Amino acid sequence: MLARVAGETEKIVVPCALTRMPLLDMGLPPEQLAVIPLGVELGHFCPPSPKEKKKIRNEIGLPDDVMVIGSFQKDGVGWGEGMEAKLIKGPDVFLETIRVMAGKHPRLFVLLTGPSRGYVKAGLDKIGVPYIHKMLDDYRDIVRYYQALDLYIIASRCEGGPKALLESWACGVPLASTRVGMCADLMIDGVNGVMVAQEDTQALAEGALRLINDQRFRERVVDEGLKRVADYGWGSIADRYMSELYAPVLGE
Repeated sequence: MLARVAGETEKIVVPCALTRMPLLDMGLPPEQLAVIPLGVELGHFCPPSPKEKKKIRNEIGLPDDVMVIGSFQKDGVGWGEGMEAKLIKGPDVFLETIRVMAGKHPRLFVLLTGPSRGYVKAGLDKIGVPYIHKMLDDYRDIVRYYQALDLYIIASRCEGGPKALLESWACGVPLASTRVGMCADLMIDGVNGVMVAQEDTQALAEGALRLINDQRFRERVVDEGLKRVADYGWGSIADRYMSELYAPVLGE
């Protein structure tokens, strides 16, 4: 199918270099592949004031004295309860990371959104870390959940994006991630986030704990994330589609 599609198109757009690499290995010519990342709606995803954050957390039902860690995705197989792990999304990596963190920080609380989270919820129950799981009717409502967070963790083994990278940055949420997708292109470990090798739960937990415990480091990471994401609003991404894809075809 890929060969047929490639033969009928002038360009194939991928969001990151790690997605481009296997397509090159399949024999697609480099000039046919364009790397243009995802974007984020910067006017909508934005940091809350301390007063707004407290109000949002109260509305969601989060305790006052906890460190809230976010995981907003679908990481169970199928569209039911999701008791079987979708391993590409790293729910097992996430749980082990949280387990290690909980042994060193007693006040962790996990905020979940997305369908099919049964595997993660069962795992959190087993290790004794409290959580709330919210299902959203309108995806745009997810901004409130980012604004309630103290930290976001990406534990995937493979990603195209994820959207959580840009959405976390735009909301001023510090980020700890495995080296996947756009994170590998845009994140600088120790500068605008913490980035570790895939499946390295110990390093991911240690990096996440540093973001929680080291206020100066956390504030610097948040500031650098806000600077980085400013270049990835959807307007800027649309301009890249025009200049890199459509203008050459149209002869402009």
